Amino acid sequence: MVTVSDLDASQVLYRLRTIVDAGRLTFRTINFELLGGDDRISVIGRDEADLLVNIDGGNEGAVLPQSDHITVVGSPNMDYLEVVPGATGDAGTLFVHRGPVPISTINFTNTEDVILDGGNGTGGDLLIVRGTGGSNAFSLQAFTSSGGVAQVDNGPTINFFNLDTDGVGGPNSGINLDGQGGDDSFALTHAENWLVGVVAVFGGAPSGSDSVQISGTAAVDDVTYTANSANSGQLVVTSGGSPTVYELIDV
Repeated sequence: MVTVSDLDASQVLYRLRTIVDAGRLTFRTINFELLGGDDRISVIGRDEADLLVNIDGGNEGAVLPQSDHITVVGSPNMDYLEVVPGATGDAGTLFVHRGPVPISTINFTNTEDVILDGGNGTGGDLLIVRGTGGSNAFSLQAFTSSGGVAQVDNGPTINFFNLDTDGVGGPNSGINLDGQGGDDSFALTHAENWLVGVVAVFGGAPSGSDSVQISGTAAVDDVTYTANSANSGQLVVTSGGSPTVYELIDV
């Protein structure tokens, strides 16, 4: 069953139920066309993967700035959240693996902000941000204890928070930045007491043509770098708490 609610008015607008008819679901796709205004849509509590969700935030033409938001809420279990860029800077696809549920797909257009809530559990979340296959500029800014914001080029901002920890004050989640092809640049900013255990940076082909910059904090940072090859290594940053391992692969 799909429930559509107006968050501002705190009321349910629709309830749509898909049933099995002659061995097939009655509908497999739901489209949201949000039209004008600064819209917010949350996809919460999906317990199946058969329903394809398409979201159009609406194009207001010359009216700037626009600010349409999509929020995806994870579970206390292990969640897989993947963001893939689309044909334009305000489009893309979200692949969501919420706990034991199979991967579901959310396509979006005319969207300026993607918000990912990891569920604040202990299962261990994985956030994957992919490039286009060309030359991309990635940024990752750590903010809260298990949150931050990422972006690829001028695409939607990807705000994430409540990534899972180990339940006793340590990290238990990871982030992958996948440049794929092209000459990519990665600008990463660490935060004190950040509870993300691993950030893996994949430069992709061609080998050795990507760049990575990691900025520390205003506190005392303990930094250790271990080279694994001419274009890969590990940078471990500890700042006031548990360490974060920055895996640099094919950069």
